[in-house]
Amino acid sequence: MTEEIQSNVQKPDKAEATKRRIEKDKEEFLELLRESTGIVTIACQRKGIVRGTFYNWYNTDPEFKKKVEEIKKEQVGVVEDRLLKAILEGNISGIIFYLRCKHPEFRPRSEISFDKETVDQALDKIKKIIEP
Repeated sequence: MTEEIQSNVQKPDKAEATKRRIEKDKEEFLELLRESTGIVTIACQRKGIVRGTFYNWYNTDPEFKKKVEEIKKEQVGVVEDRLLKAILEGNISGIIFYLRCKHPEFRPRSEISFDKETVDQALDKIKKIIEP
């Protein structure tokens, strides 16, 4: 065989090997992501890849994206469990956070008020803009 023919024969094998390596890297990353409770930066550091590689996989591989989303759902469950544990242990910050998020009557209220002088000044400015 000539070199050119041999080169063409080897390319598919090399491409297939690269594809298998990337799939293996993705699976290893997913395990690290699960171990790091869904924190992408930590999983990337442990795998030795940049976040851009993760986002490339995430945006181009629907199956990988689905697995990442499943891990992120697990992350929410872990965080909720920790919050509830803190509440049961009497953690006041946890209790306040939970009540503000889950019960409307405990949510902070925003009120905007203006005194008469401020309103009159604003109206004067508006009149000057509107009237020729």
